[in-house]
Amino acid sequence: MHAPPLDGFEQFWHSDGQTKRPVYWTGNIDDPPVVLLHELPGMIAECVDLGRRLHQAGFCVFMPLLFGRPEPGPVESAAYTALVCIRREFTLFATGKPSPIADWVRGLCHEASQRCGGQKVGLIGMCLTGGFGLLLAIDPIVDAPVLSQPSLPLPLSTRHRRDLGLDPDGLQRLDRRVADDGLEILGMRFTGDRLCPPERFDEL
Repeated sequence: MHAPPLDGFEQFWHSDGQTKRPVYWTGNIDDPPVVLLHELPGMIAECVDLGRRLHQAGFCVFMPLLFGRPEPGPVESAAYTALVCIRREFTLFATGKPSPIADWVRGLCHEASQRCGGQKVGLIGMCLTGGFGLLLAIDPIVDAPVLSQPSLPLPLSTRHRRDLGLDPDGLQRLDRRVADDGLEILGMRFTGDRLCPPERFDEL
């Protein structure tokens, strides 16, 4: 169904009971686990290279394939981008509403923790998945969320530009983790990034 495991990576399948997706991983299970989420147009070579660099820095890296196949070509990349636009797993336009696929990723975070002896998990999301760090930081298993250019929901209006992709309950739970656990969140955006507007970081 998918290409064989990438060079230096092993593969397993994670299922939430409804959806099963391949996960590529590398590292020592004694090292801190990091879940690295790819962006559009998919698990491109640069994303895989980042996974290798994280491994070299001393992390056990888990890269789920959320759609498509690893290292897609230009035509495939365009097709995957169009596919995401019609999939209900990603909340592209609604405000105050998390993407349903985040629940699947949460389950993977727990499996990554179990495979690494119960350690807390770092999570890196990029662009399409950039805001997932906020969604999953509600769960105590995620202890190092990184938001790189969080672009959902798409910035169609003033309200969309400020929205964090969380419902009110999720925001309250995140506030409690920051206040009670001292959770720190790392967020990054390019200055001229139109998909990740500055208003969103003002809200953060």
